[in-house]
Amino acid sequence: QEFWMVEPEIAFCDLEQLMEVEEQFVSYIVQRCLAECAPELEVLERDTSFLQRVTPPFPRIHYDEAVAMINAAAARGDLVPGYPDPVPAIEWGDDFGSPHETYIAAQFEKPVFVHHYPTQVKAFYMEPEPGRPEVCRSVDLLAPEGYGEITGGSERMS
Repeated sequence: QEFWMVEPEIAFCDLEQLMEVEEQFVSYIVQRCLAECAPELEVLERDTSFLQRVTPPFPRIHYDEAVAMINAAAARGDLVPGYPDPVPAIEWGDDFGSPHETYIAAQFEKPVFVHHYPTQVKAFYMEPEPGRPEVCRSVDLLAPEGYGEITGGSERMS
């Protein structure tokens, strides 16, 4: 299965600055499409109410918080939007599957950043978090409506 995403690489940039660049980038593209492609969006019968909310700041949650949200939903038997099955539970340290990303993104009014993923599920070059080396200074931007990860990035080891 193919998917497209953006992974910015910026020298001398920390994780917070990277998230700011990513949200400005995504917001600019969406707002520009709304301004310049309104006729096309109308032909496609695209409800633009969600797109109009794609403006900074985007919510930011830690991987630990996302895992807790997922497991609470799994315990309640919540359904994943667009899926026939309930939210599957996840163990800390596992990477998110499409149902997990879809569930997390559906909890917010706009795209959401999930940051500080476990080091074991990310690339070797991602900077570990000082004082907590089991997580790295990484981030994914999840978009609602089942799109999942649309941008990703990290601080690189130097």
